Amino acid sequence: MGNLLRHGYARAATLGDRREGDGSLTRLQGLAIIAIGIWTFSPVLRGDWLWDDYKYIVHNVLIHDPAGFWKVLTRPDGMGVYDPLTSGVRWLQWQCWGDNTLGYHLTNVGLHLAGAFLLWRLFDRLRIPCAWLGAMIFTVHPLMVESVAWIAELKNTLSLPLLLLAMLAFLDYDEGDRRFARRAEEGGRVLKSMDYDWGWRRRVDYFRALGWFGMSMLAKTTGMMLPVIFLGYAWCKRGTISRSEIKAGVPFFVVALAAGWVTATQHGDMSNSLDVVANGGWAARLASVGWAGLFFLGKVLFPVGLMPDYPGNAVVSPAPVDILPWLLLIGGLGLFWSKRKTWGLPVLAGLGFFMINLVPIFGFIAMNYASMVWSMDHLVYLPIIGLIGLFAAGVGTAMKSLSRAARPLATGAVTLLVAVLAFASHGYAAKFSDEETLWRYAVGRSPHLLFAQEYLGKALLLNNQTEEAKAYFEEVLRQKPQRATSHYDLGRALVQLGRLEEGIAEYRQALALDPTVAEVENNLGTALLQSGKNSEAAVHFERAVDLKPDYALAQDNWGVALAATGQYQAAAEHFARAMELTPDSAEAHDNMGYALLKMGRNEEAQKHFEQALQIEPDDAKAREGLEAVQKSAQATPK
Repeated sequence: MGNLLRHGYARAATLGDRREGDGSLTRLQGLAIIAIGIWTFSPVLRGDWLWDDYKYIVHNVLIHDPAGFWKVLTRPDGMGVYDPLTSGVRWLQWQCWGDNTLGYHLTNVGLHLAGAFLLWRLFDRLRIPCAWLGAMIFTVHPLMVESVAWIAELKNTLSLPLLLLAMLAFLDYDEGDRRFARRAEEGGRVLKSMDYDWGWRRRVDYFRALGWFGMSMLAKTTGMMLPVIFLGYAWCKRGTISRSEIKAGVPFFVVALAAGWVTATQHGDMSNSLDVVANGGWAARLASVGWAGLFFLGKVLFPVGLMPDYPGNAVVSPAPVDILPWLLLIGGLGLFWSKRKTWGLPVLAGLGFFMINLVPIFGFIAMNYASMVWSMDHLVYLPIIGLIGLFAAGVGTAMKSLSRAARPLATGAVTLLVAVLAFASHGYAAKFSDEETLWRYAVGRSPHLLFAQEYLGKALLLNNQTEEAKAYFEEVLRQKPQRATSHYDLGRALVQLGRLEEGIAEYRQALALDPTVAEVENNLGTALLQSGKNSEAAVHFERAVDLKPDYALAQDNWGVALAATGQYQAAAEHFARAMELTPDSAEAHDNMGYALLKMGRNEEAQKHFEQALQIEPDDAKAREGLEAVQKSAQATPK
């Protein structure tokens, strides 16, 4: 979009027919965005950890390591995805406020509001009428809730402001390019110093845009279609794409393709998704993409019945009706193209921005991320901008055509719309307060959604509502008997209920279906320890460490199993490794203390028990260890 809105949009007035450049009005509008945004997401601030937050942050030893900043910049995150800028921010957050979720939520809300202000600036630069209204709609739209409420979606709220900064810098470059060309034409060879000044400024603007874009890609790669957007902007604005514009876009395409290649070749843990996009050939994929686009468009226009995950609708065997979304799309594009000299061009720009930015998550390429196509509201966090801009421009144009007497009524209608969206988002945000609340809500809306049932079971298990959790896992397995994660979760529930042998059997079944999960090996080893099968338990802890070398809990448990068989020196080596990975683990210090005590190294054992008490002052095991050290010292002949 941009000056392409010259066909009617450029002259449209803002609400109330007032200039958005008015300083006092602008300040009031900015305060309104902040106040309404904070109120809208206020339920989120009390929210607990959800879903993948545990893997990304709570159980991610790289994030916890005070000296691990460079490690998180060079390794994949807790889900096996390489987003180094996001991981770096997470590391910094953990060092600042640890497991207190308030700081993480404040960061997400703050970044979301920053994105709204940058979007306001972008719409204003593009001469979109009612730019402030567009920013407000973005702030309070219910589809934004998932990205803001879910701590793990920092990658969304972080990457978008960086992407918007890249767009604004590119506009500076584009406008400077035109000004430089005009001055060179007007001044000839006389204004060499001015030519140099303008050329230097253009280069700075260009590399600013490229730098912000690269940083956005390091936070999350879903903005990789930006180079295409830049070319579309040039065509909409000038009716052509010049060779120099294509040349300027090449570095952006290189960055985008490199980031996309890294994402496409990663293997994050998507095994929790029960609804996977069909890989049954191009016909099935195209049909799925068509319905997915229509689905997302419907959710943007009518954000009702929102859920953290939706039932899968992937097409396996295409039928004639599956061509309908494509017929609607092609027919709509044809109509807008025929009207491109008037109102059609802005519609093409807004809808095009929406559809182009959905391409990376549509599943054209078979990869793990494709399993998320139907699932998540956060996938439209960036694409929705195109439709919001189109809506703001339409409102501004309509306002200009109304009589002064009718404008207050229209203003009231728009205000009511913003209020409805804000109240809907506020209520939906409350559902993200904790796992049990979120997944009970999801199961209540869609009782047959297995994904929600499984995660509700996990939440209930954490809350010691084990019998109810067990029932949900059994229901999932009734419909999906080859579901490895559900066998694992059922095993956890059975062990928690004291039914060790049944739990061990479920763990073994989970490993038979998927032998690559370190957590299953560790839990099986723990259950075997409880059954007194110490040697066999040690074997499974070893396998867990082979699968996940930085798995501190498995290292500690391996040491416990070895100590139970009298191998105290070998056990001490694993306790030392566990302490290296998690220096704040009182349990590891306790275990090391007891191993050293068994080896007669009382002074060293005492130091570890004392260290455990510094970490956890109420650690009864450490106090018992100190008493054992004293008794041992008294019993030792002088």
